[in-house]
Amino acid sequence: MHNTISAIEHDIEQLESPNSNISDEALQDIERRIVDQKTKIRESLSPSKSREAERLNEIAGKVNSNISSAFDRFDSVKQLKDYLEPIFQRGKIDTTYGRALVLIEETKLIEYVKDYFNKPEDDYELCHYIVSKAIELSDKIMTDQYTALLKLELRFFEQKFAGLK
Repeated sequence: MHNTISAIEHDIEQLESPNSNISDEALQDIERRIVDQKTKIRESLSPSKSREAERLNEIAGKVNSNISSAFDRFDSVKQLKDYLEPIFQRGKIDTTYGRALVLIEETKLIEYVKDYFNKPEDDYELCHYIVSKAIELSDKIMTDQYTALLKLELRFFEQKFAGLK
C-alpha cells in the first residue's frame, strides 16, 4: 500500500510542477486512486463485529442527516461551514461519532461538495474546508496512512481547482 501512496504522491508532485499539462482523464485517474486507497484502509478499519458495525452505521445515519440538513437549509459557503464546524468538532470529542464520520460519510461528502455550487471558487472553498477538517479529525482517530491520503487529496484539489479559481 505504501508504494501506491508514493505513486500517488509522485503524480501529484508532477501535477504541481509549473509546466504540468495533465489531461482530465489523468486527473480523474489520480482522484480515483486516492479514493480507492482510502476505501481499502477504511475497510480494514471497519468493525468486524456486527453489533459494533451496526452501531457505527446508526451513528453514520445521524451524521448523514445532519449533513443533509445543512445542504437543504443553506446556500452559501459560509453558512455551510458554520453549520458543519460543530459536526467536525464533535467527531474529535466523541471518537465513535468521528469514526462514523470518517469511515462512512467523509468520501461521500467530498464527492458531493466538489461541484455543489457549480461555481469553481465556491466549490473549491467548501471542498478545501471539508478535506482540511477531515485531516484534523483523521489525525486524532485514523491511521497515518489515511491521514497522508487525505493530505494528498487536499493537494490534488488545490491543483485541480488552481486554474478554475
